Amino acid sequence: MPSERFNRLKPKKRTAIRDAILKQLREVPLEKFSAKKLTQELELSSGCFYSYFSGIDDMLSFAIEDYIRYEAAEFDVVIEKLKAKDYAELADLIRNVTEYAYKNGYLKVMRNLSYGLKLTMSSSFEVLSRDSGEIYAAFEPIVMNKINKESLNSEKEEYFKKLLKDVISMGVMVYRCAMAEIYCDYDKREEVITEFKRKIRILINGLTVMADSYNYGEKRSIT
Repeated sequence: MPSERFNRLKPKKRTAIRDAILKQLREVPLEKFSAKKLTQELELSSGCFYSYFSGIDDMLSFAIEDYIRYEAAEFDVVIEKLKAKDYAELADLIRNVTEYAYKNGYLKVMRNLSYGLKLTMSSSFEVLSRDSGEIYAAFEPIVMNKINKESLNSEKEEYFKKLLKDVISMGVMVYRCAMAEIYCDYDKREEVITEFKRKIRILINGLTVMADSYNYGEKRSIT
């Protein structure tokens, strides 16, 4: 979050800073972002600007706050769909979020931030871990309820849960990669979404096969 000093600025000044950050992020990738250029445009001292944010992640979170809030709300919808065992429309998350970015001027910003998944190393893994954890919490009881518990001992059950976490993490990575592709070439959005749905279906089918193998007590390796 921005510092208390930043929050004491007048709304007009805070908006000007946000607009200047977004303007530069539309023009260059993150690694070429220049705080010096920004402070010159805003007629701020560099020390003053650096006192507003604790780091690059903090500055980015402020600049794309509306986008983050929208994606989080759409993500909550996906969680509810998973709880309702509705997997068919998961691609709507990608479609809705990228359309929001397109309509609200974030498309080039997200292209430059997500090109090759280059947000920042720390924020990328934080997002992946958060998303994976929330999906696992919703998805784990659904999957485990489909498995005949008599076919599992405690060791196998823990192994299956770990496998489920890995599959969900892979699904989240597929999602993030699809978003990066779309932001790099928005015209190929439907093509990327179609491929995303295919990959997700493969992951879900794989889990279904493994769950069925336990239900029927097959001595099948899942490694």
